[in-house]
Amino acid sequence: MVARVIALSAEVLGPDAILNWIRACPAGSLRDQTILAATNGLRRSVVYQKRKVSDAELPQAWVDELTSYILAFKDHEMRRRGCRALYLMVKYTAAQLPQKVTEEYDRLWRDVESKLKDSERDTEVSNFIRLFPKSTQHAEIARALKSGGPQRCAYLLGLSSLSEGEKRDWCLQLLADARKLMDEQQKARALSGVGGALWSVHLEEALPVLWESLTLARDLGLKPLPFGDTTGPGYNGWYYPPTNADEALGLIHVHYVLWERPNPSGIWKFASKLNDRDDREAVLQALGGLFVERKEYSKATGLAFLLTSPRRRAWLFADIAAAQCGKSLPF
Repeated sequence: MVARVIALSAEVLGPDAILNWIRACPAGSLRDQTILAATNGLRRSVVYQKRKVSDAELPQAWVDELTSYILAFKDHEMRRRGCRALYLMVKYTAAQLPQKVTEEYDRLWRDVESKLKDSERDTEVSNFIRLFPKSTQHAEIARALKSGGPQRCAYLLGLSSLSEGEKRDWCLQLLADARKLMDEQQKARALSGVGGALWSVHLEEALPVLWESLTLARDLGLKPLPFGDTTGPGYNGWYYPPTNADEALGLIHVHYVLWERPNPSGIWKFASKLNDRDDREAVLQALGGLFVERKEYSKATGLAFLLTSPRRRAWLFADIAAAQCGKSLPF
């Protein structure tokens, strides 16, 4: 309790004051608990008081000093908690987590993982997979595929800090496994999930996979669900395949969070290869929405004129007009 009060005073007295107190405090349990609480307190005061977490400024010297204290903790569990606190402190800032924190956390993890319940283990891996070195991340993703299935594997893949190339390789493995499924409905669901996993890694490869799922759903005569998760590519992800082009794209008019770095020419080429006019126009409208998000209004307007569907054309023009007025359309 004393340690918590002292640490929370950082928000009133300032980080330098609490760090000075730590430096002057003799080694012991109170000091260790204060350091741990102060690390959490600095995260709250430095990161979450900002209007945007990306604006947070965290001096690297603070991170390095706290790292030296935390890695010297005698208690293994306190040290493990300290590594997690350091990771959370720097997560949304430009400060770098020292490599030795990752190495120590990985070493401590190997000592404790067998003692955790499956639910505790899964939660910690989900929350802190980026704190592991890449070799352990690969091992945990492989373990998830074996024990939890492709959905759990793709979930961890999205949370990991693996490179886009490494994520793509995993997605291609999941894609190969999905195509081997004999049950057509299971295959359609799996392809939808893999397409969603590929979406943020390599959009140009994700679109054909989502359409592969869509084609199966159409052949099976599947109808849209009355309600589903309408926030991402594949519409319902692993649970149900897309049943129309808008669902395959993840509901076009949702804010384009996942469209930050796609190659417009790749999307255009994909649209040009589609024989179905409605499908093609759905992709072109989505591409127009991407240009709106990028404030490339002339390109979005050009795409709107290419649309033959009055509904899609009107929606894209309305999207452009709203964006130019600093507003956005409701979903």
